[in-house]
Amino acid sequence: MLNDLLEKERESFLKIADKITLDNDEVLIRMGENSDCFYFIISGEVEVYIEPEFVINVLKDGKCIGFMGVVERKKRSASVRATKNTKLYKIYAEDFESLRKSKERDLYIKIIKIQMLESIGHVRNNNTHLLHKYNQLVKAKNEKITYGALFISVFISIIFYGFTLRIFLSSVTSMENTTLFTSVILFVFGGLIFSIVYRSPFPISDFGINLRRWKLQIYESLWYTTLFIILITICKLAYLYFMGDADDSRLFTLPLLNTSNISVSVLLSFVYCIFVVVQEFIARGVIISTILNFLEGVKHSGLGAIIMSSMLFSAQHLHLPSIAFAVLVFIPGIFWGWLFVRHRSILGVSISHIITGIWAIQILGLDNIGIPQF
Repeated sequence: MLNDLLEKERESFLKIADKITLDNDEVLIRMGENSDCFYFIISGEVEVYIEPEFVINVLKDGKCIGFMGVVERKKRSASVRATKNTKLYKIYAEDFESLRKSKERDLYIKIIKIQMLESIGHVRNNNTHLLHKYNQLVKAKNEKITYGALFISVFISIIFYGFTLRIFLSSVTSMENTTLFTSVILFVFGGLIFSIVYRSPFPISDFGINLRRWKLQIYESLWYTTLFIILITICKLAYLYFMGDADDSRLFTLPLLNTSNISVSVLLSFVYCIFVVVQEFIARGVIISTILNFLEGVKHSGLGAIIMSSMLFSAQHLHLPSIAFAVLVFIPGIFWGWLFVRHRSILGVSISHIITGIWAIQILGLDNIGIPQF
């Protein structure tokens, strides 16, 4: 506006203006306050907002702030804060009104005309901005609804999987090792869940199927997994010391090498590796990602997603003879959930799961202390 005034008019106007400075994030106007002054930005930037997260406009050099409130004598309709160090002219309402009663009346009228025209432009821009914000809110709401429906579909599939597995195992109690059969059932349900996710409007990469920062993923996976299996080994040492069987106090039982048919054990270990990837896709990739997106913006949503996925992961093991095993896998489930949230990919988590599982069962032989084989 100042650029639209003649030099003498500008000098007369600036006589009633005070120069002020705002620091970054300093609030200039609060919604609901009395409109006792207005401002012109000399340099810098401010944002106009209704709520801290709902910004309706951004104003820069030369723009006027709060003029309509002064003219209409109404309370502030929005709040304003600086987004960087900002210098402004501050003009009090009574000082501006004094122009009307002086020989500068023409200047007073000219300023009002200029600002009215500018305000019309602001209204148009604000309407466009608000419409854009509204569309964003509608899109976010629709996405939350879709994620909610997706989670319900996956949750029902997991429950159905648990029942199917339990019914199947109760009908083949004479079978010595059911790993291959349970894996087939998991692959079928994994394929079902994959098809549900694939048909959703979201890219499959949002559910952990990606190579995002893959080198860092692998490095962190190997590093943290090494620490984790050391902890598992220490736990077995403690078990052997306090509760172990005197007839077999070996730390490394190596059941993989002590079997009559090593080739079958190797085959089962290979199947287990594929089994793990499917498990991680469901437990971490789908469940955690869905919960995180559904609860976006909610405090501690990451922790809630990790705990819930770990509980569902544990529940997938309730078909095994030992309930203790289902309880124990909750702990690594928390660890793998945390690892997944760091990178939002199942690559590093699957590697960690495979190494941990093979170490715990085929090296330490934890099945000998009441934990069933995978």
